[in-house]
Amino acid sequence: MVDAKFENNPYNGFIYTSFQERATFISHGNTAKLAKDHGDLKLAQICGIIAVDEKRHETAYTKVVEKLF
Repeated sequence: MVDAKFENNPYNGFIYTSFQERATFISHGNTAKLAKDHGDLKLAQICGIIAVDEKRHETAYTKVVEKLF
């Protein structure tokens, strides 16, 4: 269940998203490494591409949060 205070504050959404993008960057990067270690190079490539994209998202949201502060 989402906290109502969270929904009514747009700044919280940007802060949450900054952390969420970092988490998915790490997760997809770890999955890419595991896939590569187990010989699934195509899955490793796909997860690596997604991880890089998530890192770009993190950078963008972090810049927004920096401006908000």
